[in-house]
Amino acid sequence: MYFLTDVPLKVGTPVEVSLRMPQELAGKVASDVKCVARVVHVKPSTAPGGMSGIGLHIERYEAKASMRERWAS
Repeated sequence: MYFLTDVPLKVGTPVEVSLRMPQELAGKVASDVKCVARVVHVKPSTAPGGMSGIGLHIERYEAKASMRERWAS
């Protein structure tokens, strides 16, 4: 996973990311995915105060149906 941030992260830092996977990607119902990842790449910003590019390696994840879809079924 790659994203931009102004938070100063270092290679090796553990990160927890929560994502909402839409029904089109997740299957029958939308799901929330909790990922535990680690920073594997940092591309520092070239502009003062700019955003750095961060690459993550997802080590594990857990998917759950969203609360709204669980109550509807």
